[in-house]
Amino acid sequence: MVEALGQLRSADQEIIQLAGWEELGREEIAEALQCTPNAVTKRLNRALDHLAQQLGSIERSHARFFRRGEVSG
Repeated sequence: MVEALGQLRSADQEIIQLAGWEELGREEIAEALQCTPNAVTKRLNRALDHLAQQLGSIERSHARFFRRGEVSG
C-alpha cells in the first residue's frame, strides 16, 4: 500500500493522507487545501481510483469516501 501510494501524484498522496492517516473530515480537508468541500470529494475519490489502479484493481467499488452534501465531524 505504501509503495502504491508513493507512485501517485503528490496532490493525490496529500489528500489520501489527510483523509486516511490524519482522519480529517471533508470540511477540514477543504480548509487545509483551500478549496470547497465538493472539490475535496471529487479529488479524494479520483485519488482513490488512482490508488486502486496502482494496487492492480481494475476498478474500485462504486462506494465513495465522501458524498456530495455529506456533513462530516
